[in-house]
Amino acid sequence: MKKTGSTTVLAAALALGLTAGIAVAAEEGSQYQAAPASKVKQMGGLSGTPVNTAISGGGIVPKGMLLTVFNSSYRNKYNIIDGGESDGRTLVNELYLLKIRYSPLDRLELIVVPGYINNSLNPYRNLGESSVTGWTDFNAGATYMFLSERFGDPVSMSFCLGLNLPTGQSGNSHPPGGGAWGWNTKLGLSKVFQPKHRIDADLGFAQPFEEGNQDVEKGYTITFNGSYHYIINDNFDVGLEFALTHNDEGEKNGIAMNNGTSELYAGPAINYILPKYKLWFGVGAYFPVYRDADSPTAFEDYRIDFKLGKLWSF
Repeated sequence: MKKTGSTTVLAAALALGLTAGIAVAAEEGSQYQAAPASKVKQMGGLSGTPVNTAISGGGIVPKGMLLTVFNSSYRNKYNIIDGGESDGRTLVNELYLLKIRYSPLDRLELIVVPGYINNSLNPYRNLGESSVTGWTDFNAGATYMFLSERFGDPVSMSFCLGLNLPTGQSGNSHPPGGGAWGWNTKLGLSKVFQPKHRIDADLGFAQPFEEGNQDVEKGYTITFNGSYHYIINDNFDVGLEFALTHNDEGEKNGIAMNNGTSELYAGPAINYILPKYKLWFGVGAYFPVYRDADSPTAFEDYRIDFKLGKLWSF
């Protein structure tokens, strides 16, 4: 196994930055809470939204409203961890997601997430350059928000349970393990310190029920993601976000594949909001803090995520 250099320093800097942001938010939040409510300008509902495609937090869409969010992530997987350039195939990975969220009740949200990938693979040994595109396994689920700041609780917390649908592509040119039924769950938390600070975090778990493409059954996935955003004004906010993912090794025809990975990426993000139209656009850049692999694996040296969201009322 191989880890990125300066892991300890970078991880410490990340932890220190997030801790400082939370401390400042808590201090300023207590000052604003002590002031008369009429004098505290409230944060807009779209301000401080995480940009990273993996972060959802603990809040849900208000009752009777529909949220559509288009996410994309660009990842240049040119760095082979636990091996040299000749030990693995490099590629450019582009991921596109459309998140559709609707709340029929005050504390219940329904979500559907179709996805599409475009992988541009570089030549490797006797394989030439190629491109692989197709649908990913869609996700559908429901989120119950058992604590809500809107209803007077100190934080917003929610629990999500979902199904992974077997919509992924099949064939030797498509990623192994796709096209399989599975399940996933998340515990999310959000906290707003009026009027300038917002924190979101979630802990997730996912696992397939069966073998997928190329007779591969993927291992379980554990995620821990978080963000802190500072609201500049009604139109702009900036933040620091991170995504930690562990993928356990899969099996092919019942035999362990020795392909487990762990990775932590972090970096800055910015949102531009148009409150009048309930519309916002976000972009984030994320860099490796920690990477580990059981066998030679291509990792990206950076990720660029985009988000375009629109809140609809009927």
